[in-house]
Amino acid sequence: AKEDLMIPNVFTPNDDGINDMFNIFGANLEKIEGMIFNRWGQKLYIWRNPKEGWDGTTNNGLDVTEGTYFYIIKAEGTDGAVYELTGTVTLLR
Repeated sequence: AKEDLMIPNVFTPNDDGINDMFNIFGANLEKIEGMIFNRWGQKLYIWRNPKEGWDGTTNNGLDVTEGTYFYIIKAEGTDGAVYELTGTVTLLR
């Protein structure tokens, strides 16, 4: 169930070792496709490893500015549960 996933609404990719990544935490996620968009709908980042997340850069490695970003996350659990989640995350440096 969606309640089984923990999705942060703020993260701080400033290399202090605390909350530097936007990660999805869930029981037994085996597949994920996470996409990050800016307010104009441009896709900035995508990841497909459940153990990874967004580090506040574009897929080209450029830092994005502080602000609110949108995510679309499609995931599948080892139990066959399928998730499709959308929302926002705020990036603070």
